[in-house]
Amino acid sequence: MKNLLYLFIFILLSSACSEKPQLLITDLKCEYKVNPLGIDVENPRFSWILQSEQRGVTQQARQILVSSSSTLLDENKGDIWDSQKIKSNLTSQVNYQGKPLQNNQKYFWKVITWDQQGDPYQSNSAFFTTGLMHD
Repeated sequence: MKNLLYLFIFILLSSACSEKPQLLITDLKCEYKVNPLGIDVENPRFSWILQSEQRGVTQQARQILVSSSSTLLDENKGDIWDSQKIKSNLTSQVNYQGKPLQNNQKYFWKVITWDQQGDPYQSNSAFFTTGLMHD
């Protein structure tokens, strides 16, 4: 019985130590706001917050996807902008560099980050709408 208890404790500790670190991507903002309406900036800035219960988990790379529809975004297709995977720990003031944004449109976006082990993590989707971009 004592050996069985030791085996159980060993398995429990082993699984806890080998568990993949969880990295949450939260608080997605475009131009400092969550899901802003009517922005008039041609190259808006994106930011997000990383959260993990484990110490030392950091972003080593990022990818931003901006899509014209939530369906495309769910398929990881950035038809408006796909930054591709970029080695960077930057999580704020990331400038949009995609196709020119159009007047009165709704755009959907999300972030994919990679930690130091190369494991990818995806945010939920967010959106922004544009106002009058040009006269």
